[in-house]
Amino acid sequence: MRCILSAVPQRTRMVNYLAHHIPQLEVVWDREGRGGWANFMACLELAGDDGYLHLEDDVTLCKDFLARAALEIRTGFTPIQFFSLGAGGQSGPRQGREFLSTLCVWFPPHHARAIRAYMPRWRLHGRKGWWDNGRKHYDLPVGDLWAMHGIRFWTVIPNLVQHLPTDSVLGHPGGRLSQSFRDPEMAHHPHPELLEALCPARG
Repeated sequence: MRCILSAVPQRTRMVNYLAHHIPQLEVVWDREGRGGWANFMACLELAGDDGYLHLEDDVTLCKDFLARAALEIRTGFTPIQFFSLGAGGQSGPRQGREFLSTLCVWFPPHHARAIRAYMPRWRLHGRKGWWDNGRKHYDLPVGDLWAMHGIRFWTVIPNLVQHLPTDSVLGHPGGRLSQSFRDPEMAHHPHPELLEALCPARG
């Protein structure tokens, strides 16, 4: 299973943590400050026609992440989301336009190339008001493309990753947390002090 990470130098310690637990991790660095949109496009380009697990550098993994993710992916032909906001309910299919967040998602074979080809068109003709200097909202064209083709994605509950409870380098506020995440993998984690904050479901 290919695993590709979108990363910035400010999160090098998180990248090291993720690489420790995902030995096959391929890292696409944004060293020039080109922004999330451009770095996401670079990840899609690297994937080519392969299916791959896309991750971002501000996620904490659950224990036994790789084994649990592989079990969910199985045949690999359905998009799968491993992080979602809110309590989440149960695992199950969702409509394409419900897709939010590329923190950790399985893109089946050929999806990366199709998404990359569609994103410039979405930037010109997609949802009005959501284009912000090419730096944000690159999850929306993914969901819109799936909706155009009647593709549903599967959301895994409990989520297998958690967002760091801190402001993102793209300007998103902290607190965008999964309420279903549990069992964080804290070995080699650079922020052990965040353990309680990573598991709001315990409360």
